[in-house]
Amino acid sequence: MPAPALKLALAQADGDLEEIAAQASFLSSTSKIVAASGPLIAFVQPDGALRALMADFRKNQIDDINLLYQGLYVQILASYEVFVRRLIAEFVEAVGRQEKTFAALERRSGFVDRHIYHTGVALQQVFENRTNVALDFSSLAKNLASVSAASDVIVLNSVAFTLQLSSLSSEGLVKGLRRIGVDQEAIWDDLAKEKLFQDFFGSKKTRDVAKRIQTALNEMVKRRNHIVHKGDAIQAISEADIREAVSFFKALHLGLALAVSASL
Repeated sequence: MPAPALKLALAQADGDLEEIAAQASFLSSTSKIVAASGPLIAFVQPDGALRALMADFRKNQIDDINLLYQGLYVQILASYEVFVRRLIAEFVEAVGRQEKTFAALERRSGFVDRHIYHTGVALQQVFENRTNVALDFSSLAKNLASVSAASDVIVLNSVAFTLQLSSLSSEGLVKGLRRIGVDQEAIWDDLAKEKLFQDFFGSKKTRDVAKRIQTALNEMVKRRNHIVHKGDAIQAISEADIREAVSFFKALHLGLALAVSASL
């Protein structure tokens, strides 16, 4: 099971994905109702409000429902990116609660140095914040100074670890997890051992599933980028694509939460 600190992040991410899947189903049902509702109007009271509502409903047809599915697809990837950032921040917060002394923090190989580095990146934004994240620079500096052998109370800058993450393809995800010391070499095999991914790909071969997870993630990130930037390679998005992406990211979110929990 994921650590308690990560359960809420996982539950909220799953809730977002389920809402997106429900919206896709609603779009599909609505388009089918519009197409099939014509004969029903004859059975509705001519002077009733329902008849006018149904007539107006049928006039507002969408020429290309694919555009709406594209929007939902982008939201799925956005939910994933939010989840990874929150996972990283929650991990740092949990470390701060567990390792209450400088000596304990130092036992986490490289953690103190990474905290200094990422806080420095955050402090560089003091004159022009380019991160789209509200930053309290006084608190960042104060917390950084607290991470020392002479300090009685240590406060970590969890938000600093989440800034300026690159595109969260397989490579970007590994770089993000490296910030908090998660073993990036083992992460894909760990994910591949999860039943949700084995069921998703129909295989129990760890290396095969690990490679397919990375390939699928990279393809979905690329597809999202083509949609957002209106690239030439935009493919049509269907309700089935939405459901497949939702299932994939539910499995990925759970696997990441478990992997990160193991490093606490």
